[in-house]
Amino acid sequence: MTQSLFSAQDEKQRLRMQRQLLASVSSILVIAVTFLVASVGYISFAVAMRFAVMVLVLIALFLVLIRSGLNQRFADPSMTMAQMAAAGLAISYVVFEGHETRPTFLFFYFIAFMFGVFLLDRWRLFLVAMLYLACYLAVVALALSLRPETIEPRREIFRVAIFAIMLAWFTYMGGYVSSLRRRLRRANDEVMKLNREQRRLFDTATVGIALIRDAKFADCNRWFADMLGYQPDELIGASVRICMTGDESWERANRLSVEALRKGKGFRDEITLQKKSGELIT
Repeated sequence: MTQSLFSAQDEKQRLRMQRQLLASVSSILVIAVTFLVASVGYISFAVAMRFAVMVLVLIALFLVLIRSGLNQRFADPSMTMAQMAAAGLAISYVVFEGHETRPTFLFFYFIAFMFGVFLLDRWRLFLVAMLYLACYLAVVALALSLRPETIEPRREIFRVAIFAIMLAWFTYMGGYVSSLRRRLRRANDEVMKLNREQRRLFDTATVGIALIRDAKFADCNRWFADMLGYQPDELIGASVRICMTGDESWERANRLSVEALRKGKGFRDEITLQKKSGELIT
């Protein structure tokens, strides 16, 4: 039981590292686009460099937290919301500096938002969406206050409206995906529970049971293996012929069983088998 608990914890930690890798790749892609825009001259390389440094520091910080295990102390060990919030604040800086290319950098919000669509429920996605909308409204307010020459109020009002509508749509779709994911997880848990119960019945049955596929033992319970004098591992994967008394016996049993199964009927027969010691049993 202890070993299985450790295995489950290791699997969860591995999934968190995979998510962090996905976030890192997305962040590097955003940095690359930022430098591409800077190369065209729409923003300065100094802005692109500062943005890149901020993003890389955030990536390093979250990697350290997950590697160290400190993330386990948080209510959300995957720190998905924290990463999305940090990404939104960093993106707000480059959006503020974007001036006429501001709509291009707005898509960075959606890149960060998509990271949480498959991980967060609708309520948490709504909170992140509200944070991103607040970030953009703050950018517009700061631009109006500090750099009014770089902004057109009517156009920004239109962008805010479109931005809010798109965030609402992504939140709705993300919530729908989240509900499907929860249903799938519950169904998977039920299947696993049923498989465990069936396996328990299979292993504890006081009658020999063997599953045969392509004339080989695909599985068998302890009772069946003991009956023939084998360990279960010795039979699984072995040809059924090892417990038959000869080719004639094998061919007869194979013919009758296959014919019955093809017709969708059961098959009952009395047959002589050979144990590992060579002793015959009926």
